[in-house]
Amino acid sequence: MLRQKACSLNWKPGVTCALLGLGLCLPTPVLAYIGPGAGFALGGSFIFAFLGILVALGTLFMWPIRFLVRRLRSRGRLKKARTKRVVVLGLDGLDYGLTQQWIQAGLLPNFQAVTQQGGFLPLQTTLPAVSPVAWSGFATGADASRHNIFDFLTRDPHTYLAVLSSTRVTTRGKGLKLGHWTLTGAKQKIESTRKSKTFWRILAEKGVRSTVLRLPITFPPEKFNGLMLSAMCVPDLRGTQGTFSFYSSGVPTAHDGAATSESGETTGGVRMRLQPDGNSDRGYLSHLVGPDFPGRNGNQPMTLPLRVQVDPVARRASFEVDSQRFELGADTYSDWVRVCFQHGRSKAKGICKFRVTSWEDPFSFYLTIRS
Repeated sequence: MLRQKACSLNWKPGVTCALLGLGLCLPTPVLAYIGPGAGFALGGSFIFAFLGILVALGTLFMWPIRFLVRRLRSRGRLKKARTKRVVVLGLDGLDYGLTQQWIQAGLLPNFQAVTQQGGFLPLQTTLPAVSPVAWSGFATGADASRHNIFDFLTRDPHTYLAVLSSTRVTTRGKGLKLGHWTLTGAKQKIESTRKSKTFWRILAEKGVRSTVLRLPITFPPEKFNGLMLSAMCVPDLRGTQGTFSFYSSGVPTAHDGAATSESGETTGGVRMRLQPDGNSDRGYLSHLVGPDFPGRNGNQPMTLPLRVQVDPVARRASFEVDSQRFELGADTYSDWVRVCFQHGRSKAKGICKFRVTSWEDPFSFYLTIRS
């Protein structure tokens, strides 16, 4: 009786321990909250992947239709053309007499090879003999009285200030300002002021497709049966022909005819003051000046904050702009840095380059920005 009772007493704790161990192995419910952001991120990834697949399939299925349309456009192509493809290479300011002399002397072997495979003939220049007039005449076969380009610059009839002769920027509508918010309802339109019909448009009407690469006075690119990459006289983000910015930590002084001011337009560029960064030694703060946006109080420039940290001993500078960070040494240009100016719903993308000009106090550097 005692033995049975003892066995009973020994068995019960073992069963209890086993049950407790089994309970520890069982999963314990844990409550957690998953917000809608995770679902949106996951769903958005699938949506963009699905759209990418649709675009790829659409491009693949549209290729036969595009090929058919291209064949229909080329029905008017001249049937008795002696060549199927012609390459015209134009060089600005090239003197025919000197080039011919140097070819005969064997100093220009590549030019000699080109002339042997094709042709090399002189062209009569325009009046006046300046690049925008000459290239406009080359493109249209007309003189300045017909293609309307007489020089690099012309005057604004309202302000009499010098403006680019090949493009016109107009603002339509007015911006609406509500308290601290500016609703930019106005829009800017860029159009070419060059007149007459270009030879590539005439060829397109005959079914001949052209590719025009880096030809001056072709901005904005026109729509025709072909491809175009504009070149000289393409305005930068500020609407100029390459306005540079000079940043200095010292008080600006007159330099190269520039006006003496902490920030303002100067001859060929803009002078900006670098403010000391109170959070770091040899650190400076400033901003990049971008394109204007139309508002109720007139055009105002878009800006991007700029931070610079300088190590004068190592001659290294760390730049931070538009969430990008890069370092720059002495006597070197930076790579093209992509930036995006934004005001409300208006955006303008561009590229810029930096070069440090002085490591001593005052620290300074140049900046060029393009579209």
